[in-house]
Order: sequence, then C-alpha cells, then structure tokens
Amino acid sequence: MLHFNMFDLKLAKNNFWSKFFILPIWLLSAFTLSAQQTISERIYTQVDCMPQWKGCESSKDNMYKLDRCTVTALKQWFLANMEYPGKAIENKTEHKLYYTLVFDTTGKIVQTFPMQTDATVFSTEADRLIQMLQDSSGMWICAKQGKNKVKVAINICLDFNLTDWKAEQERRAALRAGMKQDSLIRSNTKSDTLPRAKNKH
Repeated sequence: MLHFNMFDLKLAKNNFWSKFFILPIWLLSAFTLSAQQTISERIYTQVDCMPQWKGCESSKDNMYKLDRCTVTALKQWFLANMEYPGKAIENKTEHKLYYTLVFDTTGKIVQTFPMQTDATVFSTEADRLIQMLQDSSGMWICAKQGKNKVKVAINICLDFNLTDWKAEQERRAALRAGMKQDSLIRSNTKSDTLPRAKNKH
C-alpha cells in the first residue's frame, strides 16, 4: 500500500505547476538568444547608421548610405595611395571599378569582392588599393541598426580619373617641395647654432 504525506503531495503539486512556468521562460530565452544570433550573423546593406570614415562622426547624412564626408575621405585616400597605370596615362584612358566591402561589428573590413570581371591595366592597381584598404586598421566606425552594432556590406567606386590624378601629382610635388624646404631650414638652423671659432689676435 502506498502512503503519501502532505509534504509529498505539496512537492508533487509544485513540480507539476513548475513545468508550466519553466517552459515559457525557456522558450522566451531561446527566442531571445536566437534573435541576437540572427542580428549578429546577418549582413545588412542598408542600416540606420552606415559605416563612417573616422573623422566624419559629425556628419549625420549616413542613414542607408555613406555620408558625403566619408565618400570624399575615401576618394582622397585612394588618390593618396594610387599609382596611375603608365600605359593608361600614355593612352589618356580613364576607368571606374566597383567593389563590395563587408564590415564586421567592429568596423573592420573582413571581405572584399569585385563587382565586375576586369582585364584592363587598371585592375591590378585597383586590387592592390582594395587590399591595402582592407589591411588598414582603425579607419572606420562600425555600422549600427538602432543601438546594435551590425555587419554591413557596401558598394564603392574606385575612379581612375586623369584630372584628379593630375591634381594629386601637383599635391605630391608641393608636399615634396615643402619637405625639402623644411629640411633646408633645419639644416641652416643647425649650422647657425654651431659654435664658431674665436678669432686670434
């Protein structure tokens, strides 16, 4: 014969009802974790705050697209690191190539893809610049969807433009001239500060 005391009955009752409370909590937790995982793994193409070039934080026109400051800074960075193909200069040819950049939640470029198959003289230099951009760290502010840092993919244009290249060549020449002048000034300053031999009477 089985005997149950009041403690056993109360414990059994609590265990029975606890299943109904624990199950919804477990399902809610599982759903929340799943949602967070989906957010972290999904790669967006348009978000509330698109990636920004560091120094362009004050620009607020970066919803769903790159802001003007970032676009300008990226163009200047490409020009500053570009070596325009010699044959293209001789033939006076220009070209545009498009790439997809994938950012992680820290603002680092983790993947790049050319958007076209290109066999021109520009492709090698373009690939070098894109790889150089990917290898550079700390240049971007990560994208956000609401308050969440998210992964995002953007498309950019790498423009080989002869007018822009001529202006860049002039900028580099002026920079070299300024550096040379500064070097001469420092050299003259050092020679002036050298102790002079005393005149013998």
